[in-house]
Amino acid sequence: MDTKGFVVDGNWALIAAVLGTALVTWGTSPMLGHFAGALVPWPTHGLAMAILIATPKHRQRAILALLASVLIVATMLVAVRIGAPAVRAIPAIALLLAQTLFVAIVYERVSGRHSPLAGTTSYAWMLVAVVLGTIPLTAIASAVLVLAGSDAGPGFTGLAWWVAASTSGAALCGGVVTLLGGARGVHRGRSLLSLEFALLSATYALAALSAFAEVGPFAGVITPALAALPFLVWGGLRFGLRGYSVIAAVLVVVVIVSAWVEIGPFSRFDESKIATYRRAWIYLASLV
Repeated sequence: MDTKGFVVDGNWALIAAVLGTALVTWGTSPMLGHFAGALVPWPTHGLAMAILIATPKHRQRAILALLASVLIVATMLVAVRIGAPAVRAIPAIALLLAQTLFVAIVYERVSGRHSPLAGTTSYAWMLVAVVLGTIPLTAIASAVLVLAGSDAGPGFTGLAWWVAASTSGAALCGGVVTLLGGARGVHRGRSLLSLEFALLSATYALAALSAFAEVGPFAGVITPALAALPFLVWGGLRFGLRGYSVIAAVLVVVVIVSAWVEIGPFSRFDESKIATYRRAWIYLASLV
């Protein structure tokens, strides 16, 4: 079968992405969950979708099995940490992976197995698959919860799960697929552009730390929008998809870490920590 259109044809990048997803799941649950009792945090949906969309079809079963194993372990550890029944990890991950696989299959059918990075149309089809493909299994899971009782479920409502899955997929899939490989770079090998990228990185680090961590000489002067939008545009126009994705990935890390340690603009609201994380992720999902 022709897999040339898809993004990753090697194993190591996919395995690293799977292990990274498990680490994110363990480290950010339940703080980035749909609510306090959720075992699956918001980023896990988008990361898992991106991995399966980027996986050639002949490797999907192996990657799916690896995802299932590491995510069940990660969510069970989270359940033990928060005092929830560990068995709840199994339906949570079963739904996540069934939904993710369905999205990957829908995208494959509507795109003709083109990489989502192949053009605007392919990328648009990926967004359609992510947003609409998460609906059927969410509806089925919601019906099962009504019959079995919420205690048997993974800690979500149907609407919360669908919102998390669709927004996480829309916000993270493109960038993660780009970072996994296959995106076209621009002007490679030119020393002036290497110098420009170093300048972009240094300036962006200063702006991000000033806006989101409130450290440095420009703390309180540079707004979050000013610390994000110009640099996303700069990275995308001058360095292509990978340039944009690197800046976006750094933005995600800076925003979440600043919310985690309760500094920066998201810590100013008098609300619970999980509400702070929700606000931060809404910002990221809208921007990235």
